Amino acid sequence: MTLTTRLSEELEQAAGVQPVRQEHLQSLQTQRESLAERLKTNGVLLKELMASDENLVRLQEQHLRAAHLQGRIAQSLAQDRGPTSDVSQPRNALASAQDVVSILEDQTANDDIPAETERRLADVAALMTSWARRLKLGQSEVPNEAGISFNKLSLVIRRPEDRLPQERVGSNKNYVGYHLVAHLALHTYFRNHNRPVPSFLALDQPTQAFFPSKPRDASTVPDADWATVTEYFRLLHDVTELNKGKLQIIVCDHANLPDDWFQAALIDNWRPNEDGTRNALIPPHWLS
Repeated sequence: MTLTTRLSEELEQAAGVQPVRQEHLQSLQTQRESLAERLKTNGVLLKELMASDENLVRLQEQHLRAAHLQGRIAQSLAQDRGPTSDVSQPRNALASAQDVVSILEDQTANDDIPAETERRLADVAALMTSWARRLKLGQSEVPNEAGISFNKLSLVIRRPEDRLPQERVGSNKNYVGYHLVAHLALHTYFRNHNRPVPSFLALDQPTQAFFPSKPRDASTVPDADWATVTEYFRLLHDVTELNKGKLQIIVCDHANLPDDWFQAALIDNWRPNEDGTRNALIPPHWLS
């Protein structure tokens, strides 16, 4: 058999096998598509199962808290009940408490806690942004917004291009100013919504960034930015007026402004007197 004849026969055999290979390849492609579709379906089912598991965990936690509360109430009632007391009243109280638990569970079952938190922080951010622009703090210009990061529990400047964290707000003036407006905004929000937070704010030298050191009398510092210092205290005054007597702000500072509204809020001036005596938070005769 010549080489040409053998090659011709092998080519004929290969041509005969080609349809079988093509059919096998088509079968494999069909199986692959079927497997891909099954994997996609399984992925969807897995996500649904995971979400269902999370809901079950939340429900279990709610039931555990309710059971714990019921147990505490039952224990308290059992301790208070004497051997001859009427048990109908404690049972009624327990039933009422169980009703309250059920109502609270129903009210919180569908709450979107993260979304609600962001909504409330947006109200705080609106106040912070307005007051930061009033104090002309750095990065407070439109369209930037000052706010509080819930994850980091620190202030943040939201800019169109990015977010500026607390440690990058710039000078000490900005650092103190943004913390000041954050405290004022939070306390104002708490007062407006009757939240159970102590209604006073104590500040120690909020204007320290405007003086080169700790002077005994800030009025002796001629190059201080007195216009800005005045604006800081004016904001404190206006926020107390905004809260209509529901918020008390206590400030210890070296500044002593001559304005009537400032002097009306001044409680005492703890500096040495001309005769050598000293006014102080702790009276000198206590020490002797």
